[in-house]
Amino acid sequence: MSEKDVVNEKDKLIIKTPLEIGEENGLEYDTRFGGFWAKKITDVDLTKEGGWALLGSFVPKSKVFIVPNNSWIVIASDYGSNKYHHFFYKLLKNVNGQLIEIEVNAKDFKDKITPEQYVKALNSELYAFAVYIYFEMQKEQTQTS
Repeated sequence: MSEKDVVNEKDKLIIKTPLEIGEENGLEYDTRFGGFWAKKITDVDLTKEGGWALLGSFVPKSKVFIVPNNSWIVIASDYGSNKYHHFFYKLLKNVNGQLIEIEVNAKDFKDKITPEQYVKALNSELYAFAVYIYFEMQKEQTQTS
């Protein structure tokens, strides 16, 4: 790898906190709950439930972290009232130094997964993210083979 290639790869890194990324992507931080986090996704395990199917490391809201090119992150924000609060999630991918939000609909891959997995994806947005990433990783492996 030449020095120019190293510089180009550095330009594709995103170095920010989850709060900065969230704010840039339309998520608000509600200080009443403190439930704002990111997770760097390294792999998926579709045998697990909900968000546990997304393997990787959690990043606290104020910790600076690196999002390498072609990597996935999930940002979560807890909001609402004390009685009715819930999480809002965004799936983002670093594509050449730009975080792109990925819209996921479980119905888009209904015919590619088992009925059990489909029900899990309908009931959990995070599980639907895991299924989407799984198929994207499969495509990437096929393209590099």
